[in-house]
Amino acid sequence: MSVSCSSKHHGDSEISRVQLRSFTNCRNLGPEKLDPGIIQECAKIVVELNQETAVYCTLVVYIGGTQDSEELREELKRIRLRGLELAQLNKLKLVPLLNNASLSTDDAQELERLYKIFSACLDLLEIQLIKTLALVRAFPLHDGQTVLINTGITEPFLLCKHTKILVENLDTSNCSKTLLEQEEIRGLERDVNVLHDLIYNINQLADINPWADFEPPPNKHTNTAKTITTSSSISDSADTSGTINAVRTQRCVCVVVLTFSALAVSAVVIGIVLGVI
Repeated sequence: MSVSCSSKHHGDSEISRVQLRSFTNCRNLGPEKLDPGIIQECAKIVVELNQETAVYCTLVVYIGGTQDSEELREELKRIRLRGLELAQLNKLKLVPLLNNASLSTDDAQELERLYKIFSACLDLLEIQLIKTLALVRAFPLHDGQTVLINTGITEPFLLCKHTKILVENLDTSNCSKTLLEQEEIRGLERDVNVLHDLIYNINQLADINPWADFEPPPNKHTNTAKTITTSSSISDSADTSGTINAVRTQRCVCVVVLTFSALAVSAVVIGIVLGVI
């Protein structure tokens, strides 16, 4: 009996120790601090996507002009595919972090800022892809019937650093180039749909409004300024109405004076004419 009692007391003490340790660990829990390297990696992806989107916006305006070429469209395709790759990568890295409710305030604000920039880049890239799709349909390079717009820029396209001209492309017939161009248009259509679905899915996963917190909250100074402005506008309107009434009165007096003067002159002229007759 003594052995069993001692073992019982030993078991109770172990249970109490476990409970105390668990309670102590729960008390030490607080806001989770992310590794700065993770945030820097997400920021690097956002910056690269921003740069690629800016370059795409700069180059897309040359489609349909005298500076349009196969090299230009290959460069736009490279940027488009790179942008989609960065968007998919940041969806896997940035978006899951936004749904972590245990983050510290600084980390949560930094992640929301990155998400807003990321969302704006995706929206702008989607608009530019839709514009590109409309332009390449209107201005095919190998149709033989569509004339490019003379923009006055005739210098060769030198901004494509990553495009390589292959010998096989130079030997391709015009019919094959037309088929390749049509296939490229269909690929662009697929990429537009992929980006649209990606933006929709990201917006569903991250419940953050990119255009929030732009209106400043009202304060006493704002209300005072509004009151002063309202009172000044009322006084200005009162002064304006008084000035208008005074001008109208002066005009009426002038009209009456001119009327009596005209009647008097007419009577004098009639009297002179009758006296002469």
